[in-house]
Amino acid sequence: MRPQGILYGRKVFLGLAPDGRKRYAFIGYTKTGRRIIDPTYQIAASSDDAVEVESGGAMTLDGATIPIISATAASARRWGGLRWTVAILQGSTIDSAHITIYIPDSTYDDMNSNLHFQYLASPAAFTVNAYDITGRARTSNSVAWVAAAIGQGAFFDSASLVTPLQEVVDDFTTTTIVCILRPNTDVYNRCDFRAWDYAGNAHGAKLTVEWTEPAGAFVGSRGFIIG
Repeated sequence: MRPQGILYGRKVFLGLAPDGRKRYAFIGYTKTGRRIIDPTYQIAASSDDAVEVESGGAMTLDGATIPIISATAASARRWGGLRWTVAILQGSTIDSAHITIYIPDSTYDDMNSNLHFQYLASPAAFTVNAYDITGRARTSNSVAWVAAAIGQGAFFDSASLVTPLQEVVDDFTTTTIVCILRPNTDVYNRCDFRAWDYAGNAHGAKLTVEWTEPAGAFVGSRGFIIG
């Protein structure tokens, strides 16, 4: 009576049905961690990507691009936030992770930032409320993305983001994931990439992540009756 796809589990007696037959539920678990291979998630709404001016915290949700600007002055620095709907079980092992952005031209293709994830199970969509990127709790781990003249007219991958994302899933089961692009404070550099709101909604940033679920993870239950 084991449901297909369940590697092992246990039968739980629920009592008698009205007709006198015995009622059971099968509680299923994975015997070894399932490997989730190469799913890619893309920004799906206007409120899933945003820009913040560090000084004053002004938010923009509906621009055609996300400008990430590093500078010595806080008034010049621009932070970015990207959000995807991704369900990862707490305790999973992140095998690979990176974001992918579409850079439209070479005028602004110099990235000088650090990438964190929001340290939360289910980060909310972005709002116009001030400081809605810098005010979010970030992972202590981050990955530097410092690259000049990345390119134009195509999607480009970041460096591996395994370490900061692992920090999140060590402590939470996620339903949404937010990546925070924190600009450096040393020199002026700027990288503009397409936002979801750009015409056609086809160039929003992507998250590609592979993970292995923990052994013994609960994967579902199913009821059945034995006469």
